[in-house]
Amino acid sequence: MPGKVFVVDDDHLIIEVITQALSGICAVTGILDSAKAAERIKAENPDMLILDFSMPQISGLELLEQVRRDGYKNPVLMLTSNCDMELASKLLASGASEFVTKPFEVAVLRRIVEDKLHIVPAAPDTPWTVKE
Repeated sequence: MPGKVFVVDDDHLIIEVITQALSGICAVTGILDSAKAAERIKAENPDMLILDFSMPQISGLELLEQVRRDGYKNPVLMLTSNCDMELASKLLASGASEFVTKPFEVAVLRRIVEDKLHIVPAAPDTPWTVKE
């Protein structure tokens, strides 16, 4: 299966929903503790990150800025419950590849991940293919 995605969110229900949404197209690892996430990201270098903007220990924006400083180059999707133009600009300027406002449509999130990991929805008998 192509792609390893880390989902960093303090809500285990969001992690569960995203894990189910992405099943069959990539391996998903959920991380509830944002304070420990940067170390794990640096050690394992996942193919993509999905970060919640609002978390108690370290915000998603702070985590994004930290992993970018540490040299993480892969796509980062930010989840936010309130995204105005100023916040959107800040997220993109800080290195987010995309952002999605909660509540989000699972199909939209899945399409973004497929696009960022270069996965093409395949024929019904195979779960995925990788774009060349």
